[in-house]
Amino acid sequence: MVPIATVEQVGFKKLLKTMDPRYELPSRNYFAREALPQMYNEVRLSLAGRLANVTHFALTSDMWSSRTCGPYMSVTVHFIQDWEIKTVCLQTSYFPQDHTGEHIAEALQDAIASWKLQEKHLVAITTDNGSNIVKAVELNKWLRMQCFSHRLHLAIGHGMNDTRVTRAISLCKRVDLEVLEAVQKVLKPLQDFTDALSGEEYITLSYVKPVLHIFNESLLACEEGDSELRKSIKTSIVEYLNSKYSEPATTDLLEMASFVDPRFRTTYIPSEKVDTLKHRAVLEVKTLLADQSSCQQPYLRVPTVPEPADGEAAAVAPKAKKTLASFFKQRTATTTAPTKRGAIENELSSYLQSASVESDTDPLKWWKDHECVFPALSHLAKKYLLVPASSSPSERVFSCSGNIVTCQRASLKPDAVDRLVFLAQNL
Repeated sequence: MVPIATVEQVGFKKLLKTMDPRYELPSRNYFAREALPQMYNEVRLSLAGRLANVTHFALTSDMWSSRTCGPYMSVTVHFIQDWEIKTVCLQTSYFPQDHTGEHIAEALQDAIASWKLQEKHLVAITTDNGSNIVKAVELNKWLRMQCFSHRLHLAIGHGMNDTRVTRAISLCKRVDLEVLEAVQKVLKPLQDFTDALSGEEYITLSYVKPVLHIFNESLLACEEGDSELRKSIKTSIVEYLNSKYSEPATTDLLEMASFVDPRFRTTYIPSEKVDTLKHRAVLEVKTLLADQSSCQQPYLRVPTVPEPADGEAAAVAPKAKKTLASFFKQRTATTTAPTKRGAIENELSSYLQSASVESDTDPLKWWKDHECVFPALSHLAKKYLLVPASSSPSERVFSCSGNIVTCQRASLKPDAVDRLVFLAQNL
């Protein structure tokens, strides 16, 4: 995590000589031209082997400039393996071209091609709202998931666009306590959602629909006793979020993610859309099974409704500062009468009738325990639960690589810097 030029520093040499006078410190050229390239090739080969078995995947990406104005682009891949969510940074590459949508689109295509990831298996890419990255995704004809953290931040800013708020902040020496109190009461609970939905080691996308429901129905709902200002802020934030997540493709993605999460299923799906969603799920499962060479026989049986596994309710997702599960009470799963339309329809009906689970249950652990009972639907879960709700995984890349990139000497070529950063992120 330090520049390779460290090996040339007098103090570092003296330190090692004091520790062990017999040790011969390799030169900077050895690390730059031999050790790091060899390590890079070994790690890349190992990672490529893991990705070769990946069916569906999601991406996050972000652009960044170092303190020395060096431009870089990160690409992170997300997939489910053995019912565990995996996040791997594929590259943080030097990006000297103009940051146009066309150039970014081409770079994203090159990134997945270099790792032999099939574009047809990309579920979605989660990004911030930069016009160039939005255009790039549109040019590639990929499904884009808006970063929830960015959207919530913008929604809060939208809600704060009130003359009473801006005046109170600008005149901080003569604080308007009533105004700032209203702001604090509205915004304080939202911090937990920003933190929790930025996680990368647990499922986040399936929470977006329930979170929006909580915002609309309780957390940001106007209450008796609210001041006119509090009502205005709440209404502005929730209307902004609702409008940004109303695009049909985004809504379909969010609804399917919640549908295959056993904690939610159809709970947060409008009743008039449930039948359509179930029909879409059946068709998509059929398509997924058609791509599986060994999927014919296992799906001919009619599954039974399972009882909760031992310790199932106690299985919890990794905690953020405050878990999203704490905002939800246990709900009864929607029930649907079994149909006779085939094995998939019966499996779907059994899934919807299966025992409800606690809100803090890890959905991936649940699917691991129930994959043998719902083998067809498990493919749908693996596809939709892997998409991150936030682009934070790509942005975090720069928190560890920023110093490495910034501290390089001009003599180190960009491709060498890329290898160094790749190793720092994946070792």
